[in-house]
Amino acid sequence: MGIEFRRAARDGVGLFVAIAGGGRTGKTYTALRIAQGIAGPAGRIAAIDTEGRRMSHYSDAFAFDVYNMQSPFSPARFSEAAYRAQDAGYAVMVIDSFSLEWAGIGGVLDLHEQELARLGGSPSKSDIAWAAAKRPHKAMVNALLQLTMPVVFCLRAKPVAEHLAEGRAGAIKPVQDKDLFFEWTVALTLHPDTPGQPRYDLKMPDGSPAFKVQEQHRHIFPPGQVITEEAGRLLQEWRNSDAARTAAPPPPEAHDDDAPRRRSWSQLLTDIAKAADLVVTAAQLDALRESDDVALAMDKGADKVRERVQALLADTAARLPSDDIFPGDPPSRMDADAVTTTSEAPA
Repeated sequence: MGIEFRRAARDGVGLFVAIAGGGRTGKTYTALRIAQGIAGPAGRIAAIDTEGRRMSHYSDAFAFDVYNMQSPFSPARFSEAAYRAQDAGYAVMVIDSFSLEWAGIGGVLDLHEQELARLGGSPSKSDIAWAAAKRPHKAMVNALLQLTMPVVFCLRAKPVAEHLAEGRAGAIKPVQDKDLFFEWTVALTLHPDTPGQPRYDLKMPDGSPAFKVQEQHRHIFPPGQVITEEAGRLLQEWRNSDAARTAAPPPPEAHDDDAPRRRSWSQLLTDIAKAADLVVTAAQLDALRESDDVALAMDKGADKVRERVQALLADTAARLPSDDIFPGDPPSRMDADAVTTTSEAPA
């Protein structure tokens, strides 16, 4: 495949939204509100529920189709379910909770423990075990990055003790691979004191901000305001903001002087058949001059014309331009029998 560069455009670009928080922060409800805004009135929402069907608590407020995933929460199952949803035409997917892919039964931490035990349990083998455990996780992330369907991820987040956060009080840590922070389009952290509101004052254990909101998205998530469906609608609008510019131009309008060039194959064959009628009549007259057997003369004259028409059709098919002049499928075979001559013997 050749390498081709095209002008960059936001025309259905990928969208990963992470909503992190502890209990009573409104993660699931907020994620569904964002998803509803992305999907719009006509789009469908798919959901992966790893937490004992808790998402269905909101079935009276949102219309969505859910896959209630049970353990093992292996990475490959998440990417497989996401592609199933995309192939089925869903407009957006919500995964609640994506933390179990990391810390649940069959998740990455579990895979690490299993691999370390297989290697003998020595701490010196931990890095080797990590390499094996994170291999399916990396494959899942790579697969998710190729999605065109937006995904909203819910993540559990836990407060971190000050001595582990080097004296930083109130530090919070999402339960997932820290490297996923690079992949989020938007990452928000909620707090139980302000459910459903983005918090820009929270920190990670290393002191970095516990959010990722680019300047172009700041107006979508204003501080002190509850996140609504409008946030999802604006994100969807942003990811498609260049769609009108990159759309294929409409076909040019047909003009009357182009009408002869827009004939279909059936019209072409009809024209040839009409012309062939006249030729048959002429050939039959010529044959009558050379034979006293009227029936035989008629047959010979028609046969000669059919042979000639067959040759002409084959030659025409080889010489005709592309389908933009003769739209539609050409005849599957050039058979003279396709041309029906209707001429009767001259009286």
